[in-house]
Amino acid sequence: MSTTHQNLALSGRKLDMSDYEGETSSSTSKVPFFNRTTQDSVPTTHSKKRPRINSLQANSATPPSFATTSNKPSTLQLAKTWADTIACGVLMFNDDQNIPDGAVTFAQLSDQLPTKSASRHLKYATDHWTARAYQPKLSIDSLASVEQFMNKLSEDVARRPWVRHDYPRFISINGSSIRDQLVGDTPLDHEVCSLIVRTILINDNIFLYPSDGFWRIFFEPDLPTCILAGENPWEVRSIQNQFLSQRASTHLLNCKMFIMPATLQTGWCAYAWDMERKLIHILNPCADSTQYSSLKTTHDCIAGKLHVGLYSCLFKFFNTWHVDCLNWKKVYDILASEVFTKDESGLAMIQMPCSFNGVGVSEVLNKVNVRIQKINLVADVAKLIHNAGEPPVELHAIVS
Repeated sequence: MSTTHQNLALSGRKLDMSDYEGETSSSTSKVPFFNRTTQDSVPTTHSKKRPRINSLQANSATPPSFATTSNKPSTLQLAKTWADTIACGVLMFNDDQNIPDGAVTFAQLSDQLPTKSASRHLKYATDHWTARAYQPKLSIDSLASVEQFMNKLSEDVARRPWVRHDYPRFISINGSSIRDQLVGDTPLDHEVCSLIVRTILINDNIFLYPSDGFWRIFFEPDLPTCILAGENPWEVRSIQNQFLSQRASTHLLNCKMFIMPATLQTGWCAYAWDMERKLIHILNPCADSTQYSSLKTTHDCIAGKLHVGLYSCLFKFFNTWHVDCLNWKKVYDILASEVFTKDESGLAMIQMPCSFNGVGVSEVLNKVNVRIQKINLVADVAKLIHNAGEPPVELHAIVS
């Protein structure tokens, strides 16, 4: 049974942007992003509301938008269509999941805005390279054992939900998705990327920043997907949880690097905000210097749109923010020693910000190292804390 549900308003509010900071324009579309119900929808006591995406207009706390003069389909219009498609896919995927009562779901709206955090910026956190903190990795033998186990996985075990994790929103991933995307060559999808980012954040907390503030923060792709779809991200419960969880609300103000992984028509790309230097780093594993030249207009528009969305959330969730939203510069970083294809871009995009120290990378970024990182992520997923899923006991024994 599926029922209608108050969820993310992924509707058609359009916020255009270009590099001309300070100029403002806005336009509103009445076309809903996603508005469907099943023919036999009947409310039951165990069903949850389905996300319905209805934008509200931003108030005066929203940073300025940026003007665009082109009458043909713009980069942002194309990005919106792509984000709408991705979000629809996630919503339909979640229709088939056994979601627990009371769980926060993708695109689910909050009835009201949470109380703003009164925390204040004190100093920027120390990066883990300076602090000499590191996360243990699998040995060469263990890597080979994990890969061999995953390649011989039975379909009964592969179909089982290996991950059922409920914060900042419910996510359920079966073994075949993990096998195909982290061991095989299937392109990274939105939900597995969300799982990876969640795993990285948990491990950063345990190994890299156990006591001091976070030097870097990853946001799950819900945030850029919502922003690019033209919605108000501050109204979405999973995004509220990412900004205002107990640890995040305390340490976001002292964080230096804010990282968003975004899926675009050209592949996955990471955008990283250096709060100390007011730089937006574009980390595209599919681009070298020549390709960046042709993609610059696209990345300028996408980065500008995400910048407005990020600062809208900061203004909504915090009483004060120590860095203003204007006069940021964009930096097109070439960090990989090889150019990755669109299908390869997902895991390469994950590896780039993980190794990025604000200037360069701490390890060589090539296809061999990205493949090693993929197998290590299988181990991290198998050991994910607060997981109500059923990862194979044999896999856990290999990686423990």
